[in-house]
Amino acid sequence: MIRDCPLRTTETTKRVLANNYPDEEWAARNPHVAKGTAVTGDSYWKGSDGHKNAGFIAEYYGCPDEYAVTEMEEIAIMNAAECFGLKDRVISLRVIVNMDTFLKGESPEKLWLSETDYGSKVTEENSETVDIFGPGMENLFDVGKIVIDAILAGEL
Repeated sequence: MIRDCPLRTTETTKRVLANNYPDEEWAARNPHVAKGTAVTGDSYWKGSDGHKNAGFIAEYYGCPDEYAVTEMEEIAIMNAAECFGLKDRVISLRVIVNMDTFLKGESPEKLWLSETDYGSKVTEENSETVDIFGPGMENLFDVGKIVIDAILAGEL
């Protein structure tokens, strides 16, 4: 029901991703709805090694979908739902607004430490400041509205 929901992006985001990930098919495409495995834990959040480890974990445990995102919040929601026998009633819609691998060799230190010029600059060189957050939240609203409307109509 959400597969064909129109999604937003910006020319800046498209340009930054294409320039920084020239060999990645996902960097050149428009946003889309996808199904994937979420790995919970901060230790898989940043860097190419963490990305590879999260993919390995998803494969090792036989997850039905390819590794897509690392997150922290859903484990708490699922634990609470499990306490009430409601795990099968949880729907998770995620908008991926940051990447777990960096542009141009950035590191967390380079991005966030005050001793550098990168921490607070909004530039096309800083992956943490690509203008993806606003359109991502609008996309989440549009997709979420479809799901909520279906639930309220008794279709889901």
